[in-house]
Amino acid sequence: MLRLKIGDYVGGVSLPGHGGGAPTPCVWDSEKLINPHLIICGKTGTGKSYTLKKVFGGCAVQDVRVHVFDPHGDLDTEDPSQESVSVFSNKTQIGFNPLEVNTHEHTGGVRTTINYFISLLESVDRKLQVRQKNVLRALLEELYANRGITDDDPSSWAKKRITPAIRAQIIADKKRPELRGYYPTLDDLIDFASAKYQVVFGIGDSNNENAKRTSFALKSIKTTYQKIRKIKSNLTKLNDPEMALEYTKLENEIAVLREDAKTNFALFVDNITTGGETEDMVNYEYKETFSSILIRLKDLKGSGIFSGNVPQFDESKKIWRYDIHYLPDPEKKLLVYYVMNKIFNLRRDLGPQNGVRDIIVVDEAHKFMEDDGTSIFNLIAKEARKFGLGLWCASQNPEHFSQDFLCSVGTKILLGVDPILYPKVSQNWDISKEELARIVPKQTFSVYMDKNGARTPRFQLVSAQKPRNLQVVGG
Repeated sequence: MLRLKIGDYVGGVSLPGHGGGAPTPCVWDSEKLINPHLIICGKTGTGKSYTLKKVFGGCAVQDVRVHVFDPHGDLDTEDPSQESVSVFSNKTQIGFNPLEVNTHEHTGGVRTTINYFISLLESVDRKLQVRQKNVLRALLEELYANRGITDDDPSSWAKKRITPAIRAQIIADKKRPELRGYYPTLDDLIDFASAKYQVVFGIGDSNNENAKRTSFALKSIKTTYQKIRKIKSNLTKLNDPEMALEYTKLENEIAVLREDAKTNFALFVDNITTGGETEDMVNYEYKETFSSILIRLKDLKGSGIFSGNVPQFDESKKIWRYDIHYLPDPEKKLLVYYVMNKIFNLRRDLGPQNGVRDIIVVDEAHKFMEDDGTSIFNLIAKEARKFGLGLWCASQNPEHFSQDFLCSVGTKILLGVDPILYPKVSQNWDISKEELARIVPKQTFSVYMDKNGARTPRFQLVSAQKPRNLQVVGG
């Protein structure tokens, strides 16, 4: 159970035991709400960050883990002993390994991890084309197989987590076989893809004659096939008897090309060294496609947040703050996307819960949200309640949130709205213009709480509390 008093209703009827004109407390009670999701919205100067800190700070003494994404570095709690902080920057080099396999027997495995990695890569930039996805999938499957990790053997999914320092030492000591005991990393994938690129296309090491001959044979077979296909296409057009001579000429060309193909295929077979060249010919046929994947992988590595130096949060602290204000905006978005997915997957794998177990807090949420029904924000808002996961988002403009997302959130707090936005906010948030006008920033705010069994929840005016009065209620 998570219960927080966030203020007192203005003009409300006194509750039993609150006689003598005592105000009615406005209590956020996770067990009475349809879901634990919350939005705090207010323009600059209305106390958005201040209110957000007070709300999630009240969770510090309750049995709930709070993950705070701090894009400005200003969401520190009043009591430093309540939080554990990880600062993400070029200096700290803190990050994650996106190739660690989810070991859950039903939702994990190699295929699931590969699909998620592809979606992660697409979240950074444009969508991958079908050929690009096929190349990336083949590279990852082969890399995992080299580490002894296969989708049909769940016992192979558990490996040790490796840091950049450990990896560098193993390579320096020329003990690469020891890497089989660890999950592959983004560096491993780039190294593997680069080596595969050189082998398949005969590029790089001038002493690698086998690779060059194999590559030449593959290219020749492909060129021959294209020529035969073109000639066959022309032959279908030569129905005129007067074109018989031209027809015979083209048939002879095909015969010569077929012999060339046999010769080149024999050359290809003679230069097989690994046994995987035929599969490579199918998986990595297009040089430009392969090259584009390498570029995308290097761009992802350049973000710096997939180093494998995972943040060392203090398990005894209930509030974990991800200080991301040193990162460029694209990297902030990528990190938030990645960690939110990890948290959701973990809670989902643990199954349905009684009560709230984790809260994700995102300030400046509009910078990370996408107007996409499949985004992680919408996914959590719609499906995470039963797994004990809540999502609290803050933003300056009420229009930053889609109608779909608004309908999925049980609690909405408006700290102050510019009058020019009254018409749209009134319509989209189902609050009267008169109620919006009653909000006095830092003195009153309006709260909507959709409670279980309530017929028509509506916004109600609440007095803003002083810091010392914001409190945890009940057990």
